[in-house]
Amino acid sequence: MKIAIVCPYDIERAGGVQVHILDLANSLRKRGHNVWVIAPKTNNAESCLEGIALFGKSTSFVFNETQIDASLVWGKEKKRLKQWLADQQFDVIHFHTIWDPFLSFQILSMCKNTARVATFHDTPPETLSGNLTRKVFYRLSQLLYRWLDGVSAVSVSPAAHLYKSPTHPIRLMPPSINYSSFLKVKRNLDPSGPQTIFFVSRLDPRKGVLTLLKAYEKIKTQVGNIRLVIAGDGEDKKALEKTIKGRNIQDVHVLGYINEDEKIDWLAKSDVFCSPAHYGESFGIVLVEAMATGVPVIAAANSGYKTILHEKVEHCLFTPTDEDQLAERLLTLLGDEKLRTELSVWGREQAIKYDIESWVGKWEDVYKEAIKRRGKIVSKNK
Repeated sequence: MKIAIVCPYDIERAGGVQVHILDLANSLRKRGHNVWVIAPKTNNAESCLEGIALFGKSTSFVFNETQIDASLVWGKEKKRLKQWLADQQFDVIHFHTIWDPFLSFQILSMCKNTARVATFHDTPPETLSGNLTRKVFYRLSQLLYRWLDGVSAVSVSPAAHLYKSPTHPIRLMPPSINYSSFLKVKRNLDPSGPQTIFFVSRLDPRKGVLTLLKAYEKIKTQVGNIRLVIAGDGEDKKALEKTIKGRNIQDVHVLGYINEDEKIDWLAKSDVFCSPAHYGESFGIVLVEAMATGVPVIAAANSGYKTILHEKVEHCLFTPTDEDQLAERLLTLLGDEKLRTELSVWGREQAIKYDIESWVGKWEDVYKEAIKRRGKIVSKNK
């Protein structure tokens, strides 16, 4: 098959959707398919990237405490995109977060005879604006279905606010990636050193790093020989460093941005991984990465993380923003080596289920069904 996968975001920026798209494309190519990734032009992305076609211009803004990329093609660039799509003659185009403005809609309008599949990732927060967004998504998805030949969501979380149509069943397809580099990691714990709690994410308010810091402060006096390692960058970094200094919280290491190799190295030598995101998570690739390396995880019970950790609620989940409950979970896990070992083994077993190689065949089935469906529609309209 000749397949296009549309990414609405800066393809060079670290993010779960981007990694999923690139790993899915690579796995499909290994199975003999011709795959292109279409993404907006940004200051970071280079047009020479192999198998990636860049069109239009992109700008970012924050909505519902989540970064949104808006992209658009116009003028000569729009004509170039239209001609390129006509020349490529794709069998199927796979859109991710299709309602991010505006590139996806433009491509959708240019390929009326091509099979179209859409994957939905968004989980708005439980706020007034988030509830309004859910209602808009519900109505918009109902309108979009007439243009689509296949619909999927990364979990029950984003599926909950999509229109339920008997003609367009919603497939639950996790944003699987290649976890092989994590699964082959050997644990590198230092029995004589401090126990390590590790966090890596954007330092945005909804990611909950300050909740983790408060919980760590509560248990530091009880456990003593522990440290908190925080990796990532973002708007909360200054507030984080100010709080650490102002409250004289000991053994907290703020690393800033780290690359993939550094992340894997820190996971290998961590006793616990913690992701306290308050809301807005539809899945949790970062959790599965930690689980794949054998690190026990503790996470906020937002709708996305519950998808992964629902079997281990008592040990691995806490009420979002509840620093006292998080502190209890950390104390229990740090003090129970047997439990950590059990969760380590369980986590690796679960991670394999989400690996891209477990799902690429299912994506082929989705594409084949969409192509068959579109073919019937085109024949009927002739």
